[in-house]
Amino acid sequence: MKNSFTWAAFFTSLVALTGSLLLSWELQLKACPLCLYQRTFVMGVVGVLGVGLCVGGLRPGLLSLLALPLAFGGLAVAGFHLFLVHTGALECPHGLFALGLAPTQSLMILVLLTLFLVSDILRSGSIGGFSWLTVPAPAILGLLLGFAAIKSAPPPPPVPPGGYPKPVDEDGCRPPYRQPGRTAVTAIILAVSEDNNTVEAGQRLTYEIKATNSGSQVARNVEIKAFVPREMGVTETSSPSKENIADHVVTFDKMDIQANQSATYKIGVEAEQPGDVRLRVELRSQDLRWPVVEEEPTRITPKKN
Repeated sequence: MKNSFTWAAFFTSLVALTGSLLLSWELQLKACPLCLYQRTFVMGVVGVLGVGLCVGGLRPGLLSLLALPLAFGGLAVAGFHLFLVHTGALECPHGLFALGLAPTQSLMILVLLTLFLVSDILRSGSIGGFSWLTVPAPAILGLLLGFAAIKSAPPPPPVPPGGYPKPVDEDGCRPPYRQPGRTAVTAIILAVSEDNNTVEAGQRLTYEIKATNSGSQVARNVEIKAFVPREMGVTETSSPSKENIADHVVTFDKMDIQANQSATYKIGVEAEQPGDVRLRVELRSQDLRWPVVEEEPTRITPKKN
């Protein structure tokens, strides 16, 4: 007997494996040892569930119990992988559809897979003869397998003396390049300007927001949020990332800005009511403790009859 959680876990593992392979086949990204270990654990889950679903007469929950150590092993490696990224030991490319970094996507889908497996075991409960006390043993075994994979992973290749020829999103996971004799830092400069600081009600103007990373290392997860005055209405936007507009707040999706590179955002507005107003822009980044804030004043005069 295989319930819906078994099938959900199987298809989740298939999605995880397919996404991992697409990063190598379609995006031509080089998989690091930690990526390969995660892929191998997921392949194991696909194999166990795939064969088991073709065989009848198994105890309810047994398949998920057998696959659980593999899922926890992948979780352990993915968590360590993401830890290296957040501590600056590794830089990794974005995953499929640029929805977060590849290690983040891996960790999220492994968490989902593990939840399906545990739910299958607990739901099978009295029928399969398992209880929640059955879960810790395979979980501990999986974490030990993940620890063994982490300890046995070979070190990453050395950083080229002159830096990398390709950006990380076209290469793969790697140690960040730091210029010799300098401490790698992120220094973001935020500038806001407009094409006309005095407009008449009913007229349109465009604000330009420019975020420049003048530091020596990549600025990660840079998010721009613009608070448009109530006296104005947003008419259009232009940016290197997707945006969301809600209640006079324009939020541009997070993106990385490479060292000595800039990102430019534009917001087109229409002046609706007269008054002295200010566009407030906030920049947040994984590398900054406090947001960078800039304001740009604009005077809206009454519409001439």
